Amino acid sequence: MVERRKPGKSRLFCVNGASDLDILDSHHTDGQQPVEGKKLVRQPLALLPTPVVPLDRLGRVLGLDALYVKRDDQTGLGLGGNKIRKLEFLLGDALRQGADTVLTVGALQSNHARQTAAACARLGLHCELILLRGRKEGEAYLKSGNVLLDRLFGARIQLIDAPASREDAMMERAEILRRDGRRPYLIPVGGSSLVGGFGYALCAEELSIQEAQVGVTFDTIIVPTGSGGTHAGLVAGLHCVGSKARVLGVAVEGTRAEKEESVWTQAQELVAALGGRRLPRRAVRVDDRFVGEGYGHPTEAMREAIFLTASLEGLLLDPTYTGKAMSGLISMARAAMIPRAAPVLFLHTGGVPGLFAQPELFESLPTASVADIAGNSMADPEIERMEGQPASTNGKKPTRRRRTKKPLEDAGERGPRDPTVG
Repeated sequence: MVERRKPGKSRLFCVNGASDLDILDSHHTDGQQPVEGKKLVRQPLALLPTPVVPLDRLGRVLGLDALYVKRDDQTGLGLGGNKIRKLEFLLGDALRQGADTVLTVGALQSNHARQTAAACARLGLHCELILLRGRKEGEAYLKSGNVLLDRLFGARIQLIDAPASREDAMMERAEILRRDGRRPYLIPVGGSSLVGGFGYALCAEELSIQEAQVGVTFDTIIVPTGSGGTHAGLVAGLHCVGSKARVLGVAVEGTRAEKEESVWTQAQELVAALGGRRLPRRAVRVDDRFVGEGYGHPTEAMREAIFLTASLEGLLLDPTYTGKAMSGLISMARAAMIPRAAPVLFLHTGGVPGLFAQPELFESLPTASVADIAGNSMADPEIERMEGQPASTNGKKPTRRRRTKKPLEDAGERGPRDPTVG
């Protein structure tokens, strides 16, 4: 077990508890005033460090000898999640500017919106959420999950429908608030900005300390990639502390090209602010094969990943982010794209309340028992597919694939869509 430690001096930048954070240049924070005195305030909100724990049973099923998870679903506030790390800096900046109201945008079941509402409740800030309703009409989706928690945290919710712009609606609402004498602070979707990105730059340093405590050096880190701030912060932070770990994002929306460009731009901006050397373009890798029909649209692979992780490890994932990211990890392990002995870390970004918004996704579950899935005699087992999904095209039992020792960086012949190829 990794012990929680008191905040101390950071190798990345000057952080001492809730003190100011030195950055190298003044900048604007999403339409707000520039950071004065080249300082950025960090407002403690998260329970840190989050634990790094082995997933031995899941790893054995997938043929991975060293599979771990970093539990950023356990950041504490408002049922936890990755956004709390970003909000420590974003809301620290809001308080520094004298804001009394925080506005942000997201989907109806946004994890970011829920965590923002919780953090604002903790700090005594008024919170307003501009949420895109989407096309789902089930009562649970409209009233339960994150939406229920948003209301419990006291947030004002404004629902809009496509093709209206959430960002435009937020700007319009902010102007109304200013005319009424309020001092709004605007946070972009996902909290993905330079200010928010410092949260995951610090997470990278936290992780490097935990590697020494756990006694493992991670070869690959798997992370869900949406708005890209978490992915970018990790890449930037690991780059600045000299880590050789590869971060592979599994896209939950958009294309590989779009996400790699967005993440690299955000990461390079962070590296520059931290005073690091230029970030190579190849440091950002995204796999878009597991998006399905788009953001929030379920896939069979996601359903299987959620069931498998829950039934083998007692670990819950969410349908929108971590479920799809884990489906990517499972697919890569089955295809022998990850060497068996290579230590792999899965970043759990939270989002479990989303399970309760879509109960219909799990009315039918895989027919295989846990014992069937995790049989000790199976060195490289084939996992029972989801109910109604054929095991093979000819009805025969699948043939086990012999696992190659080819590492990710030597996989160039797999074609241009392989996310590990520069």
